[in-house]
Amino acid sequence: MQKQNRLRWAVHAIFLLIIFLLQNTRGLTVEIFGVPPLLLVPFSVCLGLFEHEAPGACFGFAAGILWDVNAISWPGFNAILLMVFGCLCGWLVTNLIRNNFLSAFLLTGASLSIYCVLHWLFFYCFKGYDNAGYAFWHFYAVQLVYSLLCLIPIYFFMRFLMKLMRAF
Repeated sequence: MQKQNRLRWAVHAIFLLIIFLLQNTRGLTVEIFGVPPLLLVPFSVCLGLFEHEAPGACFGFAAGILWDVNAISWPGFNAILLMVFGCLCGWLVTNLIRNNFLSAFLLTGASLSIYCVLHWLFFYCFKGYDNAGYAFWHFYAVQLVYSLLCLIPIYFFMRFLMKLMRAF
């Protein structure tokens, strides 16, 4: 059992690093209208859905720390949000909802909406930049929809990995 848990955490850590590299290395993902997807948010939500609260929070925090190291934002902003998303989604799937694609879609949509609105408020509006509405609708809204579409391969690949690991 201990060996199986170590293997599962190692596979999740490798998947986290791949998602991190895809999100933060220019040219590895397709940008729509110059907007890259936020792949770590759907990853944190899906991991919370498949692994429940504690692993969702831990891997969400790890994903956020990696993102914060690479981002020009407040230290801890991404770590706190992704940890909360992972933990909350894990708690919801444990106590209230079932783990299926519809719940993943809705939870990822809500998480991305919260993330994009908070990021827009803290790093655009509160800093006093002009054309805040234009930036929201032409960057953040596009990023939200694009990232939500990226949930499809992330969710089904993680579901495949979980079924494969349960077979061992």
